[in-house]
Amino acid sequence: MDTTAIAINPQTHEIIQISNPLMASWVDPKTNEKHYFYYWRGKISVKNPSESAIEKMKELASRLGAHVLGDEGEPY
Repeated sequence: MDTTAIAINPQTHEIIQISNPLMASWVDPKTNEKHYFYYWRGKISVKNPSESAIEKMKELASRLGAHVLGDEGEPY
């Protein structure tokens, strides 16, 4: 499980790295895009998920007996 996110600032080319044991990455097999799943206070969140990531979130929620909700609380 990848618990470290690495990015490069496009203006300064500085490498930015975040490590968090409560984070996991998942690579979308359709687009090869990496999504980070963050666990905090009983919730798992994903920023700007693709449709495939939302499907993965639904799969995980089903296994956990949980629900997938959007930013406004709308169910998926």
